[in-house]
Amino acid sequence: VFLATDGGMFFSNDEGNTWEGRNGGYQTQQFYADFGSSKVTESLGVGGMQDNSTAIYSGDDAWTRVLGGDGMGAAIDPSEDILYGSVQYNRIYKALLADGSDFERIFNSGDFNEASAFNGAFGLSPSEPNVMYVGCQTLFKTEDYGEEWEQVSGEFIDEGTTILKIVVDPNNTDRLLLSTSPSDFGGPNLFLSEDGGLTFDQLSLFDDRIVMDMAFDPSNSSIMYAVCSGFGGDHVYKSTDGAQTWMALGQDVFPDLPFNAVAVDPDYPSQIVVANDLGVYFSEDGGSNWQAWNDGFGSSGVMAMDLSIGKDRILRCATHGNGVYQSNLPGEINSSQGAMDSSIEFKIYPNPVQDRIFLESRYAVGETMLAVYDMEGKQILNQALRFDEESKIVVDLGFLNPGNYMIELTSESGSFNQKIQKQ
Repeated sequence: VFLATDGGMFFSNDEGNTWEGRNGGYQTQQFYADFGSSKVTESLGVGGMQDNSTAIYSGDDAWTRVLGGDGMGAAIDPSEDILYGSVQYNRIYKALLADGSDFERIFNSGDFNEASAFNGAFGLSPSEPNVMYVGCQTLFKTEDYGEEWEQVSGEFIDEGTTILKIVVDPNNTDRLLLSTSPSDFGGPNLFLSEDGGLTFDQLSLFDDRIVMDMAFDPSNSSIMYAVCSGFGGDHVYKSTDGAQTWMALGQDVFPDLPFNAVAVDPDYPSQIVVANDLGVYFSEDGGSNWQAWNDGFGSSGVMAMDLSIGKDRILRCATHGNGVYQSNLPGEINSSQGAMDSSIEFKIYPNPVQDRIFLESRYAVGETMLAVYDMEGKQILNQALRFDEESKIVVDLGFLNPGNYMIELTSESGSFNQKIQKQ
């Protein structure tokens, strides 16, 4: 007998008297936002799964299941490996041990007789991780790792609707963005607080959009990003003036479907990653230009629910139904990328590339060195080419693993750099 359940597939060979799991090797877990990645231990992560508890990743294929019920939002203290997990309706737990064996509950929305979103909102302060905010219908705050709580907002944030997402400025514990869910009472809306949640300003641009995630630029807190779900409108927004005005990004690139997450590279803040119901997109110039970044997902369409950046700029993408994937964020972008002596013009295509690329030059530039680097700066290919006038050269790149690479062409007249994606 084979049995399919929301906890996986099971098998019995004795008419159902005993059962064995048949789930090894499948990557089908449905993760919620938020997924937590350690800034201290590269191989440590934690996330909540629909109907399947919370799971801790410690570098092995087999993850450790903890807590119970629906696993919801999770987080890891950025300064040390203190783990946070949660169960539906904002029941939040803390563990001092990385294996999660000592999880204890530190918050329960039921103790305050307040409604909470099913996947309740909480957010750690990156600069002062002893501070955590929890959102139900009002906002709660702790300054001692969850030992004591204060109801800081004093009243409903948004006509009694529930709080959907909380993001704290990485440089200012008292500055946070907060989004609310739609209900019969009000919402959805986006709010900004400058005083630790005592007061909020509603950001009117988002009156009718559900804001699923937000992010601050770590080098300039006046720059913020927000992504919206839904259909029939823009989905990715950026503010450069402290949330006073917002501009839509990627209108000519993004498909019209729900967006779920946004992340900003902590070392190179011009690099932005967004996730939607079909995958991940990447920008290296603050959102002016975008390209699809779905290499390594094992599928052309992945419902990407959350983006989490860990130690050494590991980017993890938690999906709904396809498990969790990780990749290294690209390295520093060369400021001269795409620049070359004005008398030379190269064209490199297609991009993304399947097996081979075409290199074209309108002018005779003679002997030229072709170099291919991965995003960590390791040289993968070094080859001498010769360009005569209006020549085209074919280069086989079928041996490359899927991912992002930098192409560099160097001649006596200058150099030319272009990033490509190998599918």
